[in-house]
Amino acid sequence: MARRLIVTILSVIILLNFSGAYEGFASKTADAADDPIPENTPPSLDLNGSGPGEDYNTAFVPGGAAVSIVDGGLTITDDDSTDLTSATIAITNIKDIGAEILAVDVSGTGVGVQFNAGGLLLLNGQDKVANYEKILKTATYQNTNPTPDKTTRQISFVVDDGEDESNKPTTSVQIVEPGISITKNPDNQTIAIGG
Repeated sequence: MARRLIVTILSVIILLNFSGAYEGFASKTADAADDPIPENTPPSLDLNGSGPGEDYNTAFVPGGAAVSIVDGGLTITDDDSTDLTSATIAITNIKDIGAEILAVDVSGTGVGVQFNAGGLLLLNGQDKVANYEKILKTATYQNTNPTPDKTTRQISFVVDDGEDESNKPTTSVQIVEPGISITKNPDNQTIAIGG
């Protein structure tokens, strides 16, 4: 009888302990389910650095050298990621197909680059935000057509951290005629055209 009583008491204790442990486990599981999964913060791209807004403006002279299409103070920020996985630069209103060229310098980074005649430049490869920033600061525009379409080109930028894309700031490239100075003799009158 005593043995049966002891076994019964032990069974009750084990059952109570198991029940308490289960309730504790269930409570922790419920708490974990209630915790919201933190949302990813998209990266942010500013083409003109300390200037107002995020866009950039420049001008290209036909027959001239390639021009930078971002400010030297360009910044990329990402509050919850130290790396980016890709970036895209695109001439959204290309006119002189095959003559308009976008270029960057990826040396010293783990990022690859591809450019096609349609005006699309792709950067791929996981690397530090600082390296993508370094690359984008070297972005240039060139047009090898001696008489290009004069439409102001719109060049969009976007970076991606593997989960979300950034904002999409734009650079406007105005196509301008080179400055020409004509000196008329004997009046020594100089007329400036363009520039």
